[in-house]
Amino acid sequence: MNGGIIKPDMLAPGVNILAAWHIDVGRNPDRLATHTFNFDRDLIVDSSYDSVRIYAIGAEEVSPIKAMYPSLVFGLAFEDYIGYLCGLGYSNSEVTLTVEKQTGCSGIKHLSAAELNYPSNAVNLTRLAKSQKVTRTAKNVGDAREEYMAKITEPVGVRVDPLTYTLKFTREDQEVSYGINFVLNGAYPSQGSEMITRGKIVWDPGKHVVTDN
Repeated sequence: MNGGIIKPDMLAPGVNILAAWHIDVGRNPDRLATHTFNFDRDLIVDSSYDSVRIYAIGAEEVSPIKAMYPSLVFGLAFEDYIGYLCGLGYSNSEVTLTVEKQTGCSGIKHLSAAELNYPSNAVNLTRLAKSQKVTRTAKNVGDAREEYMAKITEPVGVRVDPLTYTLKFTREDQEVSYGINFVLNGAYPSQGSEMITRGKIVWDPGKHVVTDN
């Protein structure tokens, strides 16, 4: 995981899932422990929007039935991930090791997180960089004629300004690109305060919704 991509992508129902844990657990926790595991609590119950962080639930719970009819998709090719790794400064050998295929960065367009057509947005706003623009391309895989309206939940302290509030499609498999400006709204958080905030953009045509975290 890196600062440009939010993980996990989503969560799904489960019971008694034994997973890696960031601290030692138990009656006598050992801060030096290197192998720590714990049974996850029920994130489905605990996933109210304000109580669970984005790094715990991603784009929230997947609905298998609704997932069969996605309406909009954000396409990514294998080469896009290579371009992203190259944009992060990976060497040819590191890219090859990561993707488990002989490849390199020569002739590949280097992509930043803002350019990677990922279905989520992670931006880093600072005193010196108080705004950032990301671009995304949505592909219509639903009805031929669809019109999606943006409904925005802004992160605390951040203004979200889509360059368009409407995505209009007139045919199947049509692609529409759009930009989003994220602007620090107000004073920069003080040292030691909560530095990660969460918001979302919901593209709503009135019958099914697409969330862009």
